[in-house]
Amino acid sequence: MKLSDYARQAGVSYKTAWRWWKAGVLTGYQLPSGTIVIDSQPEQTRPLNREVCQASDSTAARLAGFETKLEALQASLHQAAIERSHLLAELEAAKRDRAELLTLVQQLLRDLQSLNFPAPARWPSEVGMDYTHLEMLLADGKWREADEYTWLLLLAITQQETAGCLGLEDVAGFPQTDLQTIDRLWVDFSGGLFGLSIQLEIFASVEYAYPEFCDRVGWRVRQKWLYYDELNFSLNAPAGHLPVCVWRKRSCYGVGFVSAADSAIAFANRLLNN
Repeated sequence: MKLSDYARQAGVSYKTAWRWWKAGVLTGYQLPSGTIVIDSQPEQTRPLNREVCQASDSTAARLAGFETKLEALQASLHQAAIERSHLLAELEAAKRDRAELLTLVQQLLRDLQSLNFPAPARWPSEVGMDYTHLEMLLADGKWREADEYTWLLLLAITQQETAGCLGLEDVAGFPQTDLQTIDRLWVDFSGGLFGLSIQLEIFASVEYAYPEFCDRVGWRVRQKWLYYDELNFSLNAPAGHLPVCVWRKRSCYGVGFVSAADSAIAFANRLLNN
């Protein structure tokens, strides 16, 4: 007997009969087509008491609750899948944007390099001289090494390394920018104690009298002209004590065929741009 026929004969709804069958109250089988066939007759299989009916209804209610929860879970999983798909799409878009931005930055760097801007010189030079080493020596307070290196710079700039001395024409033609750079390095790192411009001020104050100038800067002490090794290579030295550009062995000798006094006048004139 079909379940629908059983429900009609038993005087119950098809839904109630279906719940009884699902709860095992009714015996039967289900055809491949989906039709449910009941073995029992209505009068034989109909629940005999209220407890059995209530039990079947309770079981059916639980099943319906499980189905509702399952449907809610499936809906949540479906929504999560949709959100995951959106997030993956946004991630792919972000990757594309990042790749495009990286490409633009690389192109910008190549464009900037192609412009070939010259690096600004911290210490300018008319002849391309690099003053980094002198800067390092002065910054470290290595005053003697800095003075000896300054002398080598003067020879290199005037191309007098072989001769080892400067003529008056070398000083007169010395690049003005480089002379100012050397002076500024000494002045800056000594806190205004040393430098060619400091020496010029002192030289002018004694009306360019070389002996009196040497007394003031500490190159002559109690009428004694100092040798190079006797100089004070520290910040305790008198103002203008360094650098030594007009003599090398002794303060009264000068260098080469030029006296120290004449060299001092030549440097003073060059600093004054004369």
